[in-house]
Amino acid sequence: MTANNTPLSAAIRSIRTRLELSQEALGRILSVRGITVWRWEKGLFVPRAWELISLYRHASTEAERGAILQVLDSQGIDLKMGAGAGGSHETILPSGYPCNA
Repeated sequence: MTANNTPLSAAIRSIRTRLELSQEALGRILSVRGITVWRWEKGLFVPRAWELISLYRHASTEAERGAILQVLDSQGIDLKMGAGAGGSHETILPSGYPCNA
């Protein structure tokens, strides 16, 4: 398999390193194995929707959030709704998933 450095893989790596977590530790938080986090960071696999939502909770930059939202949007999952006249959005996440936005 060829590694594919994508905005999403960079965002996952950025979140993990900012939180000072190993791949194993982030995997435990997200209920996956460390090798799965490694595969995400290499761009070999894409996290499932609920894993992306969990990652979104830990995202702190626009680049991190944007990369995650782009993948969710491509899967038909819209976490943003209610664009007003000013273009602002209200972030809607499933129960139990507060966001940092």
